[in-house]
Amino acid sequence: MQGLKLFAVMLAGTLLVFLAGQYGPTVIDEKIATSKFQNETQIGTELVENKSKAQAIEDLHQAVESWKNEGSIYLEWTGDISLIDKDDFAFNIEGSVDQAVDGSGNRLLVTLPDSVFLKNLENLTGSTQINSEIDLEKLKSDITDVASTLKGGDTSFSVTDYILSDSTTEEVLHEVMLRVDKSLVEELEGISTIVLEPNTAFSLDAFLQEAGHTLSDESSSVLATALYQLSLPTNVTILERHISKELPTWADAGYEAAFRNGTMDLQLANPNNHVLTIEIEMVNSQLTATITGQPLALSYEIVEERMEKYQPKTVVQYSPHVQQNQKQVKERGKAGEYAVIVRQASDSDGVILETTVIAQDFYAPIQQVEVHSLTKPVATSPTTPSVTAPGTNSGNTTGDNTGTNTGTNTGTNTGNNSGTNTGTNTGTTSGNSTDNSNGNSTGSNTGGTTGNNNNNDNDKSENDDNESGKNPANPGGK
Repeated sequence: MQGLKLFAVMLAGTLLVFLAGQYGPTVIDEKIATSKFQNETQIGTELVENKSKAQAIEDLHQAVESWKNEGSIYLEWTGDISLIDKDDFAFNIEGSVDQAVDGSGNRLLVTLPDSVFLKNLENLTGSTQINSEIDLEKLKSDITDVASTLKGGDTSFSVTDYILSDSTTEEVLHEVMLRVDKSLVEELEGISTIVLEPNTAFSLDAFLQEAGHTLSDESSSVLATALYQLSLPTNVTILERHISKELPTWADAGYEAAFRNGTMDLQLANPNNHVLTIEIEMVNSQLTATITGQPLALSYEIVEERMEKYQPKTVVQYSPHVQQNQKQVKERGKAGEYAVIVRQASDSDGVILETTVIAQDFYAPIQQVEVHSLTKPVATSPTTPSVTAPGTNSGNTTGDNTGTNTGTNTGTNTGNNSGTNTGTNTGTTSGNSTDNSNGNSTGSNTGGTTGNNNNNDNDKSENDDNESGKNPANPGGK
């Protein structure tokens, strides 16, 4: 009897073990499968509360695919950008669900292969040494954080923000000096420090207003010029800059920044993740400014790519108030200038990675205006002059003599003599003497007369003398 009882107990135990082995796992799996996440449980951006793990896995796969198609992740280096392919990320969705903690936010487990990440970085920077100069782990961690939280929209990472520095000690990055009038220096004496905040834009106009500084446009332009020149050999971005119509005496072409209250501003931007500090000091007629900060990842150099001058022309005006053969400078001329300034960024190996045109400034030449005296008129000769030969003509005369001859003519006269001959004619006259102009021949004629004497004048006094014997050369009157 006791043996039967022992047999029955053993049989029952065997049946229980058999049934547990057959149906136990099924019951447990059903229990696990039907369990759900508690309220406020989140994985990535996906809220999985009251969802089973299987459903959460399915929803997360869909969320990842949507994330890949919405927005991009960029790397930025000195103005250039590189796109990180979201398909390069490796998501462990099942592991993320298994490790998720109920009632809290959880990240997706995701990795970015080093080979892909480093190749992308080297192609962007053009340097195989850049890996040793930046904090790769932090940069990679920040990038994968975007993927693990399924952060939407575009996200950009500047490589320069991850540059490793052996020392955080600040150094002087650049210094400039300007020689200006003492009166302008006195206006600027209240300004000694200007801070360019990290990753922030700076406006000189806003700075002057907030600080309560009241400056003339010229003194403000001196300050703007100093800030602009300090920024040139750095990675500071020049957002807004103007130049004057005429280049000031205290600035050079390509290196000037004009300021006009309310109309012309100087705006800069500090792209670094550290502060840049500008110190200004005035001594006598000299303004000295320095910019300090942590060492920059790249070296920056300013190149004067083109520098030209254009000589002025001269405009001449005339005035009766200027003395004869004198001139006055009414407006002094000034040469025009054209300047092209370029900024070059180089890595530690001296390789130029970026070239940016900073300035293309043109100043038109100012023409010189001169006032001259009026020009004295020059007399011109008449086209048909009248000839009068008064007095005594002695010697030989050959050729034709036309016109009026008064006075004494001595010597030999050959040729044609037409016109009026008054006075005494002594010597020898040969040739034809004609007078067709109804003129008179008066006076004494001594000497020999050869040739023909044709006189058609109306005055017959000479013939009358010959006939009456009054001609001493011809007493017979013939």
